[in-house]
Amino acid sequence: MARESRSEYPMIKQKLYVGCGLTHAPKSFREEVEGLKNTLRKKFELLDFIGLDGGTAVEVYNYDIHECVEKAEVLLAIADYPSIGLGWELAVAAERNIPIIVAAHHKSKVTRLLIGAAEELENMQFFKYQTMQEVAELLDSYSGEGVK
Repeated sequence: MARESRSEYPMIKQKLYVGCGLTHAPKSFREEVEGLKNTLRKKFELLDFIGLDGGTAVEVYNYDIHECVEKAEVLLAIADYPSIGLGWELAVAAERNIPIIVAAHHKSKVTRLLIGAAEELENMQFFKYQTMQEVAELLDSYSGEGVK
């Protein structure tokens, strides 16, 4: 009997949650993030947040925190715009020792608390980027031990 090749087995994708500021972000940024998420679906199982239009405030909290952040195997935080919600998600992920990759546009002003957390916490890395394509490439190099 012939031995089955590995390609016949389904690839198990890591669960990735992509968080970002939405409330004060322009539509063009939100569209860029959606494009990035679609690119990342090739390598990861994406856990999608509810967003600005769906659900009640309680449903958003319960779903985004308990169904997305807590179930993620890695969290990508795009820190281009200030966001209390993203900060909350980062705190939950950090507390649960979920690997966190924080990416911020090179022209974005990022709080020193977040930069300091990335320097202090073993499960968090911080990067500046110029294009969303760079973020996609960064995640493409992700392994369980972080990005290269």
